[in-house]
Amino acid sequence: VHDFGIDISEFLNVTSPHFYELPLDHYDSRKEQIVYLQDRLPAMADPAVEKLCFEYYNGERDAEFLKPYIALLNEADQKEFALIVPFRRRAVANFILKRTDAGWEYTRKPTPPFSQTYAKIAEERFDFRSLPRRFSEIDDKLISDGIFPKLLKGVAAKVGDIHPEVNSLDITAHHVMVTTRKVRPTSNSPEGIHQDGYDYIVSALVVERRKVKGGVSEIFTSDKKTRILSTVLQPGFGILQPDLNTSLWHHVTKIDPEEDEGFRSSIGFDIALN
Repeated sequence: VHDFGIDISEFLNVTSPHFYELPLDHYDSRKEQIVYLQDRLPAMADPAVEKLCFEYYNGERDAEFLKPYIALLNEADQKEFALIVPFRRRAVANFILKRTDAGWEYTRKPTPPFSQTYAKIAEERFDFRSLPRRFSEIDDKLISDGIFPKLLKGVAAKVGDIHPEVNSLDITAHHVMVTTRKVRPTSNSPEGIHQDGYDYIVSALVVERRKVKGGVSEIFTSDKKTRILSTVLQPGFGILQPDLNTSLWHHVTKIDPEEDEGFRSSIGFDIALN
């Protein structure tokens, strides 16, 4: 953040507290439950059941319909299944940024259903991120604070310097906090090595690492095996990179708690050239 003239200590002190109040993101845990059952039960491959699974993922159906399938698991798998609970908190905000003689200016607009149509994953399986998701909006008071506008405009300026021909950007900001537990460590990249499907991304500007280890940010070439960057981002640091239609893939490794529970919060930006 110091690249944008932001004091790191002030950024962390002002920004980090609100992440603990973000609403839970249930999409990830629903996806994990579905995949867990699909990997173990042939009955889950029935098209009618798949349709019900998608409805459950989208929040159109409650978990009651899963109970008959959970009952088919052996005792050990049922215990493991019970550990699949929401682990991310998330809220979003969407902006249109315009280049002006005075620099980049932004207008906030309601965030549309979030569907990563052009996203890709390294694994040969369905990418649930292609389905539309709705997230809570970031509180206006957090957006109007002097630090966030400076950060948003700073990201726009970096991209604008690369593309002097571009005068408008569509940017979605994600405030995310991951909770990792000793009984089930997790990651901010549960989809594995992937692309997000946007022209540019800030994959993670880390806000806080509390009682955690791991969480290595990695960038790979087109073979998804050759690692060209591997770093543990510290609070106040992030990665801005091109994404859509490039040879770059990225991932964050598992985040382990140092005690029973740990937290990692970050800000992500999805950036589309207009």
